[in-house]
Amino acid sequence: MKILVVEDEFMVAMTLKALLKKQGHDVVGIADDVVSAVNEAERAQPQLAFVDIQLANGSSGLDAAAELQKNGVICIFLTGNPPDGPRPDLALGCLPKPFSDRLLAGSVKIAEAVIEGLPLPAAPPGLELYRH
Repeated sequence: MKILVVEDEFMVAMTLKALLKKQGHDVVGIADDVVSAVNEAERAQPQLAFVDIQLANGSSGLDAAAELQKNGVICIFLTGNPPDGPRPDLALGCLPKPFSDRLLAGSVKIAEAVIEGLPLPAAPPGLELYRH
């Protein structure tokens, strides 16, 4: 799966990229704010984006998710600061930081099921699904 990482903390972004690549996914870009997320999405056409809520330059992952969805990208928030309440209008769900590789893999499987129009597998413990 082609995945975009939208994260302003360099070490978190690199860890996420390494885990996703180890799981066999193609990390097509890393962005640290809304503008770079939109540019990367237009360039690389990802299917899924993991989006932090607080981004660089005072920008918001909520805004990034809204823009990415306009380009058909499914978003999953990956954050230590979850939004106040579910945001099914912006994301498939929310993963807490810190996260495990099993939680990450389970979240990607759910996104793959959504993309393929298949029934959703059970959500891994820790993933808050906004859409069922």
